[in-house]
This record gives sequence, structure tokens and C-alpha cells, in this order.
Amino acid sequence: MELLRQTALSIYDGYENFDASSAAELKIVRIKAEGGELDTATYEIEDVCEANILSRISPAALRSETRAEHVENTTASLLLVSMWTSGNGNACEGIGISKSAFLGLINALEIDRSALQPIVNNVFGLLDFSDTNPSKSTSTHFLADARMQLIWSFNFITSETKGVLITRRGPPDPQSQYKSRQVGNSFLASSSQQRRNIFNPYTLLFISLVQSTREAKSRTPESDYAGTIKWKTGYGDDGDGGRAVPKRSNDTVSSRAAPENLAVAPRHIEALTSSLATDER
Repeated sequence: MELLRQTALSIYDGYENFDASSAAELKIVRIKAEGGELDTATYEIEDVCEANILSRISPAALRSETRAEHVENTTASLLLVSMWTSGNGNACEGIGISKSAFLGLINALEIDRSALQPIVNNVFGLLDFSDTNPSKSTSTHFLADARMQLIWSFNFITSETKGVLITRRGPPDPQSQYKSRQVGNSFLASSSQQRRNIFNPYTLLFISLVQSTREAKSRTPESDYAGTIKWKTGYGDDGDGGRAVPKRSNDTVSSRAAPENLAVAPRHIEALTSSLATDER
């Protein structure tokens, strides 16, 4: 493992694709469960900048924000730093923070330096960098796909999860940028919903898989029912509060309004509702 760490650090030293100008979009998510009450775990999210990111996640800062009488009662916690890839918007987009600050994050979050190699080489897939040494209580995991890079550590003694989420900006067109922003925001929102599960080392992996499933679901026939309803009835959610979709021609209007077409809509609604309920479960 030590040789792998040295090799990864050597590769990192030669990597120069960083963009500190993108660091303005840094966020920190904190979840804490005190006294075993996982149902009432607290969730906090704050905007930070590169200048204070390390001080905000340092052990001293975390202790100062936790009341002394509750420190010993904390049973699990999650700390996630969210950032973006660099702002160049091409296929070789790098890391949206300075080189020294990113390495400082890796060290502060107790992430094994071996994970630096797949990060800078833009590797896709799921990797485990857990040390086989029984004296090591922390494991490190890496997950990357076309949407993001996710690197996190888990301490089996303290049940602390600490990680970095790097959302990919994608091509520099407005639609792609909007979808990328949805990915990042949706992941952070899902972390709040999964606060009861933060004692598990694979919580972040689970959140990522749920997000992938939801995106894949949007391309299945069941989710097309919403579009079918809009086409058949002339109504739908186009950001206009559900008002009628603009009519294209008299023929189209008469086709949409036909009673036999309207009769199909309830069945589509029922199927769509069932599909969404299954996804939620």
C-alpha cells in the first residue's frame, strides 16, 4: 500500500489541471447523530471558499461547534465537501480548486493518498483502497462516472464518513450546465434524506446509485406517461403552472381533445404514480 501511495503522489505532483477560480462553489455538508437518535440527526450545509475550507473542516473547528456534553454521545457523522471540476468545460476538465488545497483536503478527510491516482487519471468505476493492515481503522473508497467523482473515507471505530464530491461541469452549453447543477444539488439533497444511514460505510455509494437509478428511470417507457398525458390532453408541466400547451394546429387540437384519448390518461396516471412510489421505496 505504501508503494501505491508514493506512486499516486508522484502522479499527482505531475498533474497541473487545476482551476482555483472555480473554488467559489465549494460547499460543506455535515450530518451528526447524537446519542443514538438517528431519526433526529442534524443536517447542515454551508458555502465556503478555498481560503477557509481547511479551517472549517479541521478537528478543532468541529469540536468548537459541538457542545462539550454531547461530544461523547455522537454515534455517527458525515462530512462531505462538494465542488466542481474546473471551468474550462472540455473533455480534459480538471479539479476546481488549487493543487495544494486539494491535497490538504485529502489529508484532512483521512482519505488514503492512493486514491489520487484514479482521480487525476479520470478513471471510471468503483475502487476500494482499504488497507489490509488490521491496525488501520479507516477505509477509503472511490467512485466515478460521467456525472461525478466521489471519494470518501470511513472510520469503523467512530463511524465517521468524510468525503469529496466533484461534480463534472460537462460541455459548455447552457442545457448541459443546468443538468450538471441538478446532479450536484440532487446528491446533496439526497444526503439529507439518508441521514439515518450515516453509520454505514457505503451510504455515499448508495446515494450515488439511487441518483443513477432515477436518471435511468427517466428514459424508461413508464416515465414517458407524463409526456403522453401532456400530448393527449394538451396540458402539462412546461414551467407554466400546468396551463395548456400552445396549440400547433386545428388538427392537433381536435386529436388531443378526443374523448377516447382523454379516457387513456387515468391509466397512464395510475401507472406513473405506481412507478414513482416504487422508486421512493
